[in-house]
Amino acid sequence: MNFDNYKIIPNYQTHKTDLFTADEADILACEKTLNVLFDEDYKEYVLQYGSGILGGTYLRIFLPETIIITLEEWKKRITEYWFWDEGKEV
Repeated sequence: MNFDNYKIIPNYQTHKTDLFTADEADILACEKTLNVLFDEDYKEYVLQYGSGILGGTYLRIFLPETIIITLEEWKKRITEYWFWDEGKEV
């Protein structure tokens, strides 16, 4: 994926553009923990830009360590609010 046209917007609270990026070891550890292989675009993004929000509020990108730390909380929330199997009447 071409990230050349991305613009880094400062954090609205700190007004800083500090990047918190991942490294290869973080990515590999997360893939091993989850027993998945991340898409190359995700890997490239977190290596270059780290965590953040694309489009202002539209898409959150989490670092591998954040994924692992919040995994159980996410599973609980998805289980509690999962309704896709209940049909269109939901």
